[in-house]
Amino acid sequence: MTRRHRPAQAHESSRADADKGRRRPRAGGFTYVAVLFLVVLIGVTLTALTGLWSTTAKRDREAQLLFVGGQFRKAIENYRVANPNVGDGYPKDFQVLLLDPNAPVVKRYLRQVYVDPMTGTTNWGLVKTPIGGIVGVYSQSKAQPLKTANFPDWAEQFAAATTYSDWIFAPNDSGALTATPKTAVPAKDQATSPATVSSPDTAVVTPSSITNSNKP
Repeated sequence: MTRRHRPAQAHESSRADADKGRRRPRAGGFTYVAVLFLVVLIGVTLTALTGLWSTTAKRDREAQLLFVGGQFRKAIENYRVANPNVGDGYPKDFQVLLLDPNAPVVKRYLRQVYVDPMTGTTNWGLVKTPIGGIVGVYSQSKAQPLKTANFPDWAEQFAAATTYSDWIFAPNDSGALTATPKTAVPAKDQATSPATVSSPDTAVVTPSSITNSNKP
């Protein structure tokens, strides 16, 4: 019987194939680690971008709140100037700011009842006089402000605020800026405590608390 010998070239090819097969698991492991690292990197990047977007969006809402609150503030002041002898001189609701029923001609102090950008509703907290005139408004958001400096002159007191509800938008000589809308008093005590808060969303200021110590 004659033995057949495999050609040397074929033998070497078989060994090369075997070597490749042994090397494949190492290549696959490296690819897995690389993909895992890429996934982690993408996750960290997305988390950072989400935080940055959230902060930017909050700053935008703060700017909107300052603008909208300023509109309410100016509307209340203009109504008071035009109606010094009507009631206590302050608007009884937002509707009279949209259209003054006491004016001989069409007169509007507010273009619309703006949405609170921090809560997404028109449910504003109100600072009122004992007979119900609206002295000022504030957001009912209890979130902590990002902005703590560089306010307009009429809003310098906002720098000390701990929540957005501390940003009270009112004429500076109205006394509303010293109202405390966080400490509500029971309804039965309102008659004897008119200078404090009558409900969680309505603060009350008395005429005696009105001063001219702030900038106009």
